[in-house]
Amino acid sequence: MGYKAQPTMQHAEPTKHMFHYINEAVKTYWTKEEFTDYETNQTYTMQQIATEIAKLGLLYDLIGLKKGAHIAICGANCSRWAISFLSIMASERVVVSILPDFTGADIEELLIHSDSELLIADATIIKKLKHLDIPNLKAVVHMQSGHIYYTNDDDIQSASNTLEGQFLHRHPQGLVPADVHYREDNLGDLALINYTSGSTGHPKGVMLSYQSLSANLMYCMEYMPLDATMSFVSILPLSHQFGMMIELIFNFAKAVHIYFIMKVAPTKVLEAYKKVQPILILTVPLVLEKIYWGKIKPMLSNKVLNFLYHLPGTSTIVKNKIRNTIMQSFGGNLDRLIVGGAAFNEEVERFFMDIHFPILVGYGMTECGPLLGYVHAQDFVARSCGRLVDRMEMKIVSEDPSKIPGEILVRGEHLMLGYYKEPEMTAEAIDKDGWFHTGDLGVVDAKGNIFLKGRSKSMILGPSGQNIFPEDIESVLNEGSHVAESLALSRDGKLIALVKLTDEVEDQIKKGVTSYENEKAIIMKRVMQKLPAYSQVKEIEFMKEPFEHTPKQNIKRGLYK
Repeated sequence: MGYKAQPTMQHAEPTKHMFHYINEAVKTYWTKEEFTDYETNQTYTMQQIATEIAKLGLLYDLIGLKKGAHIAICGANCSRWAISFLSIMASERVVVSILPDFTGADIEELLIHSDSELLIADATIIKKLKHLDIPNLKAVVHMQSGHIYYTNDDDIQSASNTLEGQFLHRHPQGLVPADVHYREDNLGDLALINYTSGSTGHPKGVMLSYQSLSANLMYCMEYMPLDATMSFVSILPLSHQFGMMIELIFNFAKAVHIYFIMKVAPTKVLEAYKKVQPILILTVPLVLEKIYWGKIKPMLSNKVLNFLYHLPGTSTIVKNKIRNTIMQSFGGNLDRLIVGGAAFNEEVERFFMDIHFPILVGYGMTECGPLLGYVHAQDFVARSCGRLVDRMEMKIVSEDPSKIPGEILVRGEHLMLGYYKEPEMTAEAIDKDGWFHTGDLGVVDAKGNIFLKGRSKSMILGPSGQNIFPEDIESVLNEGSHVAESLALSRDGKLIALVKLTDEVEDQIKKGVTSYENEKAIIMKRVMQKLPAYSQVKEIEFMKEPFEHTPKQNIKRGLYK
């Protein structure tokens, strides 16, 4: 039972180590400006990056960290985050990536769980930590300075004080390209432990090998249009696998100039896009949905413009005008905009495709390093999330995978080694035949386009046996500019919607401009028009407080009943 996609791994070029490309990029573009912190304009050339990588690697040696030692990194996006990350891998230690959104207590728990011997953190993270005397942790390095911030070992402090002298002794003329030879023959080794959840429940430390990262990188190399003449704006958290792989590893391996934005704000990001003029942008659906509901939809409500938008003789002109205006807001040089991380509203997606905007929706998971689904923008099919990437296999457990959603199973080079110190959790996720059970439900068409339908754990069984996917309901609930977030759930056999209105609407309710009853009527009308009868909510409850979120900003579904 189930669909098995044709495996592409035997047709793909053999996987080359990520450092094969990085070694080449660093040496070839030695004097090129590569990293820039957008807020401060602090810039690092390839030579400076390689020098800092070498210094940090020497520091690890001096304080007694053996090859394979676990080094945690936690902080906001910046050049020093990227340099610290690369230095750990280049020195053959293991990166422990921790989201900066975690609480101080969570970070402390993860440092213990991960057996980290060193923490590299920025000032904000260091302030969160109440206890630095953590088992196995030898020292804390201040991310920005690269110096020891804390240690209770006098020998470590003394050794670190000799860093500059030791480095000068080894490289009296400074680092030269011939000194760069990061190891390329350890594809099977553990490279990274990425924590996707905190200490609530079982910490999920996803163990990724160089094989996984390198296979992901090769796919990007083969299918995404970047080269050393281009620039890129990094806004996704580097501690998330999507941002880490595409925005850092891929761009660095291609010697693309990366501009890091530490504190993401809409005005700052748009300003950066206009300045940098990137050809490739990664984003989440919320960004495009805000543009549509806040600016485009109100504009198209004008009867004359709406008429011209749909009139055969003027439609193309109007659509081109709208597309060009949006393109300029993204810098004017965009070749493709990759959307991922959450469900994309159908009306918004349809609009952007209708004006031929170069969007595509991808599919990924941390456990796969992260890429699973992708396709060129010109081949993208609405409501899909691409086709299975190279070097992977997929099957869908369903009697009719083209029509009946089933769980998506994958295996191949992208797949993780398992969850750190969690053999039972690993065995539950990866079966004896090597198939990873994603927990995602989906169908696939004859061309291999993947259509996600929801998560198996959140699926609701209707009264007549229908499979109801809360994400589909929530997509409709969230339409427009009035709803901030929503959650669909089953209570006593009835579908209920929990809705958090925007702050603007809440203010209007307080002023008497609108009311909860009026807002409820608007939402219910939309639900009745757009959802089949079996998945229409029967009640709407308005939330007074925002939903609680995971560090990845997903609503904690388990808290709401």
